[in-house]
Amino acid sequence: MPIPTIPPPFSAPSLPSVLSLLHACKSAAHLHQVHALIVRRGLEQDHYVASHFILLSSSPSYALS
Repeated sequence: MPIPTIPPPFSAPSLPSVLSLLHACKSAAHLHQVHALIVRRGLEQDHYVASHFILLSSSPSYALS
């Protein structure tokens, strides 16, 4: 199942859309793509985004993908 497309660099995604992308991740590769988006947008300092990323990336299902 393809991950929703990441918006082009000229349109900054809103916080809800970044969280939606995080929750749509089905594999570690998708999670890496969303992580790159988070870093490019400077959202790694957002505690809410960071906690969701850590929670999802620590899931055993990602370790196996």
